[in-house]
Amino acid sequence: RIEVVGRLLRLSPTFHARRKTGDLLLRLTGDISMLREVMLPSLLDASRQGLQIVGALAGMLLIDGLMTAVAIAMLPLLSLTALRFSGRIRAVVREQRRKEGRLAATASEALNSLIVVQAYARADAVVTRLARQSERSLGAGLRSLKLEESMARIVELTLACGVCATLGLGGWRAMQGVISPGELI
Repeated sequence: RIEVVGRLLRLSPTFHARRKTGDLLLRLTGDISMLREVMLPSLLDASRQGLQIVGALAGMLLIDGLMTAVAIAMLPLLSLTALRFSGRIRAVVREQRRKEGRLAATASEALNSLIVVQAYARADAVVTRLARQSERSLGAGLRSLKLEESMARIVELTLACGVCATLGLGGWRAMQGVISPGELI
């Protein structure tokens, strides 16, 4: 946050003339908080899950290479799903943040010019403008959530298919005597 403020203070007056103070404040407070909330748990979970996956794959390889290959075959599908959705989600989230920035800028302008707003009886007009901007932000947020949920459903379905294929093959191999039921479990 300190680095961002320092960078903002060093940017040209032209940059600041093109930007609204409320938008910059929202990005300074909201975006950085959101980044912290997302990044820290994600990094910790990714390292823990990475170790679990490597351990599970090593154990699976020791038991049955064919079943391991079937389980790994789902990874390209999961990667394609993530690639397909990530760009669209990123664009929608960026648009939502832009709309939230406009909302914050409008609120900041209204509060900074409160005496003028009241003198000209413009409070209702400002509230109406804020309500429209809030609805637009909400719409973008809902589009983002819808995309994220669609991706989650596809990932869950792909994983379920991978588990079914692996267990089906394992059951067949156990009945053939290639592996024991204990190794399948």
